Amino acid sequence: MVDTDTIEVVWIWGTNRVRLVGIDAPESKDGRKLRDQAERLGVDAGSLLAISATIIRQAGTALTGKRLRLVFPNRAIERDAFGRLLAYVEVNRSDFGAMLLRNGLVYPRVEGHPRKAEYLAMNDLAIEQKKGIYGLRRR
Repeated sequence: MVDTDTIEVVWIWGTNRVRLVGIDAPESKDGRKLRDQAERLGVDAGSLLAISATIIRQAGTALTGKRLRLVFPNRAIERDAFGRLLAYVEVNRSDFGAMLLRNGLVYPRVEGHPRKAEYLAMNDLAIEQKKGIYGLRRR
């Protein structure tokens, strides 16, 4: 895992970075962006760093060495401004981004995509159940 919402996969032309569509995750390094996320969520930046470490551990367990399926939201290969492939990542027919959302470890991005309504519903349930980020003590 490159970052909390970006993975590296071996696919067609070698190693590619893939940005998980529809989710945003706490930064894995302390810095301005992490502090902005903490402020926006009303939690401590150190707690968000702990959540990002959890995401990286779970990704290592769930994805490393596994056969992954990349699902392109618009049925075409797209890249972001950083050259990363934009895709849902599925392992054993399960959406990894959705699993992170259900556990409150990430939150939905505002971008439009085919699974947006489903992702928003999962996030609402995580909020209601105070999972992950939503279970952190508020400032």
